[in-house]
Amino acid sequence: MQLIFNLKVQLFPTEQQAQCFQECTSEYQRLCDIVSDWFYYEHHLKASRKEFNSEMYYRLREISPTINSAMIQLTYLSVARQYHQANQVFKQKACTEPLTKILKRPLSFQDSPLDYAYRCTCSFIKKNSLISMSVLNKCITMPSSIEQDLELLNAITHFGNGQLVSIIDKWFLIIPITVDKEKLPKGSDFSPAADAMP
Repeated sequence: MQLIFNLKVQLFPTEQQAQCFQECTSEYQRLCDIVSDWFYYEHHLKASRKEFNSEMYYRLREISPTINSAMIQLTYLSVARQYHQANQVFKQKACTEPLTKILKRPLSFQDSPLDYAYRCTCSFIKKNSLISMSVLNKCITMPSSIEQDLELLNAITHFGNGQLVSIIDKWFLIIPITVDKEKLPKGSDFSPAADAMP
């Protein structure tokens, strides 16, 4: 049986590294807004990853040469996920009209978190005591602390895309993880996160 949890990783960046996070988040949000406009106006919310790679990838590389290739790929996933979630909300409210008619304008990403893909734009090093993360033009490394027990970490079978969040001057990377229940010790009292991200 597979369970989904949110892995909460606290980050300890320097002031300069925190500034890098802020700058990268702003640029990522700007690119997501561009992708959202394209998704809404040119493809009526039905653009595939193949269409994104063909029509938007190189355009975004030209617009923002400081952000790396993997993060540009993540903009498509961020945008597609937000529209999917919006569609699910309206379905739960028994709305029968398509999302293209319900929404009057593209979704905004100005307040959205920066997405990270494990082993692609972020990775743990030195037995999870440090984390390396991509920002504009470079990677930065800083101390990190994982709140969950080692028993849970040993049962992970898949890492989802994490989200970088700042809460009262503290930085966290929230990563949805898939865990094999059979690998957890008997009697373990781990509860799956109700707000686990897809």
